Amino acid sequence: MNRISGDLKVLFFGTQMTVGGAQRSLLNLARWFQRRGYTVTAAFLYDKDGLFPSWQAAESFELVDLHAWRKGAIWSNFLRLPLGLFRFLRLYWSHRFDGVMTFTQHSNLIGIPAAWLAKVPVRIASNRGRIDGIPLWMERLHGVLVNSRLTSCLVTNSAHVCQQALEIEGVRTEKIVIIPNGVEIASPSQDSRVRIRHELGIAQDANLILSIGRLTDQKGHITLIRSIPHVLEKFPAAITVLVGDGEVRPVLEETVQQLGIAPSVRFTGTRTDVSDLLAATDIFVLPSISEGMPNALLEAMGLGVPSIASDLGAMEGIVTQGETGLLVPPADAPALAESIIQLLSDGFLRSRLAQNGKNRIETTFTLDAMCEKYEQLFSTLM
Repeated sequence: MNRISGDLKVLFFGTQMTVGGAQRSLLNLARWFQRRGYTVTAAFLYDKDGLFPSWQAAESFELVDLHAWRKGAIWSNFLRLPLGLFRFLRLYWSHRFDGVMTFTQHSNLIGIPAAWLAKVPVRIASNRGRIDGIPLWMERLHGVLVNSRLTSCLVTNSAHVCQQALEIEGVRTEKIVIIPNGVEIASPSQDSRVRIRHELGIAQDANLILSIGRLTDQKGHITLIRSIPHVLEKFPAAITVLVGDGEVRPVLEETVQQLGIAPSVRFTGTRTDVSDLLAATDIFVLPSISEGMPNALLEAMGLGVPSIASDLGAMEGIVTQGETGLLVPPADAPALAESIIQLLSDGFLRSRLAQNGKNRIETTFTLDAMCEKYEQLFSTLM
C-alpha cells in the first residue's frame, strides 16, 4: 500500500466500544493512518459502555456502531446480531476498502470472513493476548481461520503472544508478524498532581500507589489489595488507587472491607485522564496474572513513573529487573508488598527506575514506531 495514494481506504474493526487496551490501540492506529492521508473508518459491533457520542465528537474519521448487540438484552440479541452483521457487510460493500485490520480473536472471527466475502484485498487479524474465559474450541477455530487463505496474516504484539498463538491455536509460523505496542505519551496538565490528589481526597505528601486496568481476574488486582496491609505496616499513610471497572469490582471492594483497609483504597471507575492520574502518583503497579503487552504500563513508564509488574513473558523487552522497573511473581502478595516497600523506602531507586523506564519507552515503544510498521505491513501485503 503506497501512502502517496490518498484515496486508499482502511477499516479498523473491533467488537465492543469500551475502555481497554485493544480499543485504544485501534483508535490510535486510526488517527495515525488518517494523519498520513488514508481514508479511515473505525467500526464496532456494539457500544458496550455508551461511548459512541463522546468518541464520535472527539474523532475526525468515520466511526460506526453496528448495533449488533446490547448488554443484558439476551432474547432481542437473536434478532439484533444478524441485522448488525448485515449492516457490517453493507459497510464493506459500500466503502470498497483496500485493507482491513481486526482486533482480538472475537473481532477476527467476525471481521475477516466478512472482509473476504466483500473481496477486501488485505485482511489483517491481530492477537493481543489470551482473552479471559475464552473457550478452547474458539481458540482452535481462530487458529483455523488464521491459517486459511481468508487471513492475510496475524499480528501479535509480543513474542510471548506469538508463542501462545503457535502452541495453543496452532497458527503456522509464516502467518505471524510481531509488531510491539507503541504509545503516545500525553502531557499531563500543570496542576494535575495537586488537582487529582485533592479530587481523590489524598494528602499532597502521601505515598500514592496506582494501578490502571479492567477489573477482571486476569488483571490480578486481588493480589495488590492483599499486599496493602503489609505496605501499611511500614507506610500507614499510603493510598492505593485502582482505576477501571469490571465484573470483579464487588469482590475487590468486599475484600477491602474485610481487610479493614477501606480508608487507604480508592476505586475511581473508568477514567479518561490517565496522564493526569499518572502524574499524581508515586508508584505504578501492574499485578496481572496474564498479559499480552500492557499499554497502561508503557504509558506509566513513558511518563517517568517507577513501576512494578508481574514477572510474565509479556514483560520481556519492557521491564528489566532493577533497571527499568521491578518484577514480582504473579499472584504473590507478600512479594509485591516487599517491592512496593522497597520503592517507597528508596528515593534514589525510584528516580533511577523512572528515568531508565522513560528512556526505554521513548527509544523502543513509541506510537510512530508501531504505526510505521503497520503501514509497511499493509504496503507489503498489497
